[in-house]
This record gives sequence, structure tokens and C-alpha cells, in this order.
Amino acid sequence: MLKLNIELKPVSANMVSEFQIIHNDLFNNMYRDTFYKAISINPEIFSYFITKNDEIIGVISYRLHSRTIYLMSFAIKADFRGKGYGKTALNILELHVFEKHLAVDFYLHVHIGNLCAFEFYKKSGFEIVKKEINYYKKLYPRDAYLLYKEI
Repeated sequence: MLKLNIELKPVSANMVSEFQIIHNDLFNNMYRDTFYKAISINPEIFSYFITKNDEIIGVISYRLHSRTIYLMSFAIKADFRGKGYGKTALNILELHVFEKHLAVDFYLHVHIGNLCAFEFYKKSGFEIVKKEINYYKKLYPRDAYLLYKEI
């Protein structure tokens, strides 16, 4: 089995603009500027570049609520999808949040039309909590699934 050497590198305050450019590209400008401002000022929000040999191949942002992690965004660049990088990054993140925050579970929303992401999370052990009507303002349909996973 091929070993995927990837790392999570924290996004510092002076790297938020670089994070925003990559994040906007991966999410088609779906997030508002307030999201990126929160990254640099909110102590409960953590953002990381996913890197392979110092090349940025993806991004992760999460918010800490007590011992629960809300996964705000997670994406791998298209050239690296389907090769195990997403699964490996998620596994590294699970270990990281358990060790750093003693986190016990994850929540996230996934757009109802994003079948790739939905299947990825399902294979990764997430379960549907509920369908939320009109969750997204910029996407159509506007609905999302709220997913949950125990670490």
C-alpha cells in the first residue's frame, strides 16, 4: 500500500489571504469575507493547509464547541481526489483533535447535491442526523444534510 505523506499545517494570521485564495478556488467563492476574518480572530476556529511535500493539496477549517468539532470546510484539490488523500487527512484530523482538544465527535453539513462529498463522509463513518431545509443561501437546492461521527 502506498504511504501518503501529508501534513496539516496551521494557517497563521499572516497566511489567511493565501488560505482564502485556495479556499475560494476549491469552494467556488461560496464563503463570505466574514468567514476568513473569523479565522484570524476567533480562538475557537482552527484552519489548516493539507500539504504533501510542502505543496498545498487541500484545506480544513473547524470550530471547537466544548469537546465537539464542527467541520466548517474540508476540501482536497481535484488532482489529488480519489487517491486516499482526503481519507488520510481526515484520519490525521481525527487524531489531532482528540489529542489537542480531547474531542469526542464531529458534526458537519454537506450540500444535498454534493454526492461525492456525501459518499466520502458516509464511507468515513459519518451518519445522517437530519436533512436541513434552506440551510444554504448561495446554493441550489438550498438543503443540506447534517452529519455526525463519533471519534
